[in-house]
Amino acid sequence: MVLNSTPQELQNIIMRSINEGIWEPGERIPSERQLAQSYNVSRTVVRKAIASLIEKGVLIAVPGSGTYVSTTPEKPTNSKTLAFLVCSRGKPDYTVTTNLFYAQVLRGVELTARRMGYQLIVSTIDELSRDFGSLDEIMAKADGLILGELRCQRLHDHIMRKRYPTALISPSLSSPYLDTVKIDSYSGSVAAVDYLASLGHKKIAFVGGSKNSLPAQERLEGYKAGLRKNDLEVTEGLIRISGWDFENARQAVCDLLEQEEFTAVLAASDYLAFAALQVLREHNYRVPDDISVIGFDDLEVSAQQSPPLTSVRVHKEHLGKLAVNMLLARLEDNRDFGTITNVPSELIKRASCRPANSR
Repeated sequence: MVLNSTPQELQNIIMRSINEGIWEPGERIPSERQLAQSYNVSRTVVRKAIASLIEKGVLIAVPGSGTYVSTTPEKPTNSKTLAFLVCSRGKPDYTVTTNLFYAQVLRGVELTARRMGYQLIVSTIDELSRDFGSLDEIMAKADGLILGELRCQRLHDHIMRKRYPTALISPSLSSPYLDTVKIDSYSGSVAAVDYLASLGHKKIAFVGGSKNSLPAQERLEGYKAGLRKNDLEVTEGLIRISGWDFENARQAVCDLLEQEEFTAVLAASDYLAFAALQVLREHNYRVPDDISVIGFDDLEVSAQQSPPLTSVRVHKEHLGKLAVNMLLARLEDNRDFGTITNVPSELIKRASCRPANSR
């Protein structure tokens, strides 16, 4: 087809292709080069036509993936319903309340949504799914989405193509388009190491977290920065990146006891700190007399451990509250860009730490 087209004429052609079902909602359209060749127009004309259709909400660009026909899920106008989903990976029995951290985040989400007159759909989503039809079914009933622990670029791109209003909680990828509530994990780890160093600890181990988790990597970097800040050596042998699994954390602490000398442990989460406490007891180490332990998150059960666990508090209910408020603000102003809010962390000192020289 040979055209002497303006951007407006090319827009009309693209719209006709969409209306006739040649390009379905959610489907990627041909590239700029392919469109220019197909319609014998310059890429400048193609670029202007696509930019105008993106501005009108007909198309949506997903960086690194392409341009897609946008779609809006069919649902009642202003259903006064929000969805709160937590991401998992290949765990069919996983629920939001299985995760002690997100059980407390849920409280903040639910109370704030209720106060604003919204109902709440609560579920999980498997990032390893071949497709995300379950998400689409949920979003057919909801005005917006709050998503915890997003790590999958494919899921992010699906949300972008579908144009679901979304707020992320502690994701492991960055999005310039979706609102994000982040935890100040880095400063929390620095504060934990500062405290241990002030108690005279020089050999401080780090346990847990995943290489694929941005919060875990920030906690590790904060640990290293805290050591350097206190003129302590960063010893790779004292670092065990064992993921978030309890049994893997147990094995990591066992390996440390066999291979290294240390007087304190900073765990990437309270759950992993519980594993450390268990292994230390089994090996007849006294906490804190022999080894001090600090966790991260400050779960409700952390104060009930023996001894009560020193932990970096993450304000979990506040994370949920902020996510709801950010999502409702987005629904109100219909923004096409994301905002980021960092929530400070706070070291809570309990009985699981003591001076190194008091042993």
